[in-house]
Amino acid sequence: MIEQSSAAKALAAAEFWQTPKDALYSALDSGPNGLSQVEAGRRLAIFRANRASSSQSRSVLRRLG
Repeated sequence: MIEQSSAAKALAAAEFWQTPKDALYSALDSGPNGLSQVEAGRRLAIFRANRASSSQSRSVLRRLG
């Protein structure tokens, strides 16, 4: 796991919507155009694809019935 920078930790505790966008970019190692291809690839390799798992679990009510 990547260790968060002190700026990122401060943003997590702060009201990020009131933080200037330049400070957000810096804390997230990003910019107005998003991540660079190299950084996006690096994060994908570390965190893997952001996908929701689909499960076919039955609801509690169906299990009782």
